[in-house]
This record gives sequence, C-alpha cells and structure tokens, in this order.
Amino acid sequence: MRLPLKRGWTLGYISHVVGTGEKRYYVELFTQPWHRWLAARAYHWYDMRVFALPGFKTVEKVKLGYDTRRAVRAGTPEPWQVLPWSNDQDCRCEHLRERGRRVLGRLEIDADTAAQFRKKGSLL
Repeated sequence: MRLPLKRGWTLGYISHVVGTGEKRYYVELFTQPWHRWLAARAYHWYDMRVFALPGFKTVEKVKLGYDTRRAVRAGTPEPWQVLPWSNDQDCRCEHLRERGRRVLGRLEIDADTAAQFRKKGSLL
C-alpha cells in the first residue's frame, strides 16, 4: 500500500564564507509521507511550548549538572550524554523533520527573491 505524500518546499541558506556575512539562498522541493510530516509538526509545536514554561531553564541546568557529573564519574563523557534538554529536543525535532523526506530538487535564488518568499509565505 502506498502512503499519501505531502509535497512541499523549504527556504534555506548556506553561509560559505564565515565572517563576511555572504549567504546563498535556495528553495528545496520535497515529498514526504503525511504521517511523518504531521508527527514532525506536532513535535515542533510541543517543543516550542515546553521552552515557554516557567522554570524550564532552571530544571534544565540542574539536570545538565547532574548528567555531567554522572558521565564524568563513569569515565569519559560522550557528547550526547551531556546535552541540555533544549538541544536534545532540537536534534529530535530536526530528525523528525528530515525522516522519510525525499528531496526532488534544489533551486538557488538571490536574496531579494528569498525576502519575497519569506514575506509572502508561498512560492506562487
């Protein structure tokens, strides 16, 4: 059984030369199964709401200190063992956004066209 696909686009940029501020913009066309796209959108919604909870940063700092001390006692800490919750959630959100995505093409555009896309919110 074929799953229904979502067709969409993403506006992004690449910074080739660090320090000069030069950016090259692109539009990426993709297809992705609907259930994966919906899961990524739902997790992103949840992810953004959790950051706004009062006390989240304090709890995150306490947990990070505990995890760092525990990892150091166990030996050399692995990078993923001492990631803050917010960064871990960002990595998970990015993973869900890219999962099952098939890139159809990438078109390079200039900065003025990218500004128009950001302002209008659509390709048409």
